Amino acid sequence: MIELKEIDKGIILIATEYHDVDLNLLFITKNNDNYLLDTSTSIQIKAIIDRLGITPKNAIISHAHLDHAGGSGYLSNQGTKVIAHPITASLLSDLDSSIYSFFPKRYIKWIGKEESEKFIKLIKEELGEPKITSINLPNSDFIKCLDAFGHVAGAIVCQSKGILFSGDEIQGSGIRGKTETNAIPQISSIPEYLLTIYKIIQIKPEIIIPAHNYLPINKRVIEGSEVDKFLYSSLEAVFKLLNIAESILEKPITLGQFTQKLLEEYGIKRKVYPQALITAEAILKYFDRKVKKIKEGDVILYSMK
Repeated sequence: MIELKEIDKGIILIATEYHDVDLNLLFITKNNDNYLLDTSTSIQIKAIIDRLGITPKNAIISHAHLDHAGGSGYLSNQGTKVIAHPITASLLSDLDSSIYSFFPKRYIKWIGKEESEKFIKLIKEELGEPKITSINLPNSDFIKCLDAFGHVAGAIVCQSKGILFSGDEIQGSGIRGKTETNAIPQISSIPEYLLTIYKIIQIKPEIIIPAHNYLPINKRVIEGSEVDKFLYSSLEAVFKLLNIAESILEKPITLGQFTQKLLEEYGIKRKVYPQALITAEAILKYFDRKVKKIKEGDVILYSMK
């Protein structure tokens, strides 16, 4: 499914899907210039461009994950200038960096070898051969991009008129898929993620287009009073996760156990998955001096001091 919807003059929402969740891209045109915001996967990008009916002059990658940067190689080969933050460009500069920034090797012990191999194969297939050709982010009345770290390093959000493309950089209270993708927000840095939310609150966008169907709004186009609801629910989700974590850490626990209990008490019925481990580690880092580490061989236990 690939549908086009005009949000404003010269701003088209490209509504498609990524496995069992929504996936949104934006195409912005003005005079003889245009920008595609995000590039989906290497598998889907050609169909998106065929449906759009035009090869973009420019494409901007919001961050280095496969469902956002995977189409960059194809577009670059078609003559599109592919733009990203310098950190994102570095993360996508070689295969190992592309894979293991998204799925650190240390997670294999918690996910299992067989599942990890499947996940790594998926990343390789959908990321393809990403290519960034410019690190000069636009900053004009037409389109402006801002640092929005926290979900991952090198992440950005882009604004045109009063419309903000937020990508995965703000995640509400999590995501609900059609089958298996129910998830807590994926956060690599709690302080930076909170800073990004506060930054967007100050911008006061009229409309937010998220990359996926984030709760509690669960819509492709967030507007009116739902904008504030989405932004403040994103803050509330962080504080909820931190409160749950403090109670879990009353007794020594491994990272895998901590992540599983975090999911369960947040209300996610799902086994430990890589993105949840990223959030769990970010929470432990946030507490830092309040957390005691007990090491025994290769095992580390965490608990509040």
